Amino acid sequence: MKKIDIFPFNSFLLPYIRHYNELQNEYIIENVYVHDKNPMVDKDLSYSCNGKHVGINAKSISDIYKSSSDILVVINDNKYIEQDYMYKIFKKAIENDIKVLFYINKNDGIDDRIWELRKKINGKLDIVYPKYLPNRLLSDKISLQTPVILVGGLIDEPDITELLLRLYIKFTEMNINTAVITKSLFNLNMNFYNINEIFEQNNTENDKIKTIKDFVKRIEIDEQPDLILIEAPDPFIEYNEWIGNGYGIKTYMLSKAVSPDSIVGVMPLELSTAKFVETVHNYLSRKYDAPLNGTHISNTIIDSLDAYESGKITYTHAEINLVNEYIEMEKSQSTIPINNVFDDGIQTITEAIVNQLAE
Repeated sequence: MKKIDIFPFNSFLLPYIRHYNELQNEYIIENVYVHDKNPMVDKDLSYSCNGKHVGINAKSISDIYKSSSDILVVINDNKYIEQDYMYKIFKKAIENDIKVLFYINKNDGIDDRIWELRKKINGKLDIVYPKYLPNRLLSDKISLQTPVILVGGLIDEPDITELLLRLYIKFTEMNINTAVITKSLFNLNMNFYNINEIFEQNNTENDKIKTIKDFVKRIEIDEQPDLILIEAPDPFIEYNEWIGNGYGIKTYMLSKAVSPDSIVGVMPLELSTAKFVETVHNYLSRKYDAPLNGTHISNTIIDSLDAYESGKITYTHAEINLVNEYIEMEKSQSTIPINNVFDDGIQTITEAIVNQLAE
């Protein structure tokens, strides 16, 4: 198996790193790097979310020269790194005989020096764009036949991807052929798709919806899956009256293109009372015409005061055992499964989805 390094680490990559060996069998993660002087250095990656240990400690990117890996995967998912800085890292990796795979959205410009480096050192630097199928099929006249499961949350947090990947792994174990559409650019040997580019196009909302229809229909034709799992492109709904949280506009557009048959969601710890879960279920059922078939309760605690003052959601993370104690108090009062997927809760959610699709 080829060894890969990943840079720069952020908590939204944690689910992929945790499950990478279950998602493919050609590569193994050797090192995960963060910026120099990042407080994550020498700490287990789970430190970023106060979760269960992954068994991989973050390293400083300045140590790339010590690596014996075959590939350095650089992911520009959230534009955390300046391209001048990237260029220097690319050079260091290539000088150490490490191939670089640079994952980036098509609409994010690439520095000329990076293109020049790619031409100069042929085969050692690849630019990798999201897996995307743009061909028009007039799918407004061709209906989708495959059930669609929408996976999202009330805020943008890593546990949404955690839930998505655990569902995919579970369905794969059940021999259910599942196609996956995610928000992440990272896709090394996983055959997942990405619709970021569609939302970034300078088109009308009407054209974007039509393009999403075509995109998902192409996946259905090419892959012939039993299920399609889609990671919601933004939170389901606004957080409150002063924090729009994207207002769920992208996810609503997605639902106009592809009607979900089932919804599963992630809810922050302090919002996950049985009563509120039922309220969210009723809201989503009206908005998306599909039931909420299960919830994963994350260990996220929102800093409400800071959110009010800054207009942005910031949060910290509670201990996992507190999540489990909270779930035990609330789950018997809810008709919607309330679980922690880190402790086998994925089985309950999977069963609820299967039962919903069988109706």
